[in-house]
Amino acid sequence: MTDYRTCDFSFSGFKNSVYREIVRLEKQHGIEADGLVPELRDVCASAQRAMVQHLVRRTHRALEFCTREGLLPPLPSEEAEITQGEEASPTLVVAGGVACNSVLRDALAQLCSHLGARFVATPANLCSDNGLMIAWNGLERYRASAVPAVGDLGALRVEPRCILGTDISQSVAKASIKLRKIKLKIG
Repeated sequence: MTDYRTCDFSFSGFKNSVYREIVRLEKQHGIEADGLVPELRDVCASAQRAMVQHLVRRTHRALEFCTREGLLPPLPSEEAEITQGEEASPTLVVAGGVACNSVLRDALAQLCSHLGARFVATPANLCSDNGLMIAWNGLERYRASAVPAVGDLGALRVEPRCILGTDISQSVAKASIKLRKIKLKIG
């Protein structure tokens, strides 16, 4: 999935790679059942780094696409400085359970700094439960009349992958945005 110029992400490939590496190391060290491989910390750090890089690249592409399409204010060009009175930079807001990961937060903050975008993250102690985001989504869908009235809760459908807003993933794929390399210090 890392080769596609989209904003989609999946962790199944990462999971499979980590699993195969752990199995290889278990065989190498003769470890059985509940034993831990000596390189466990290195394996975990490498997996986290790869996943963070993946998420940062997808976020970078999303910011580029949204600014090109006028969905966000333009990113400042590398040559020009923003003068007073110009539009504000786009803002990336990170919240929810994933925002508890300090390595990801730091990498996204570096990305935004490099692009000239603002970075806002909910305090980590308020990010450990996605229930608030789910409730907010329900409230917004209710306000948009996309869910039945309170008296008809039995008519609600459970959606494990609830779409928020309009799906523009095909437009992003069609744009096939090639990203310039950005050197980040991860982890």
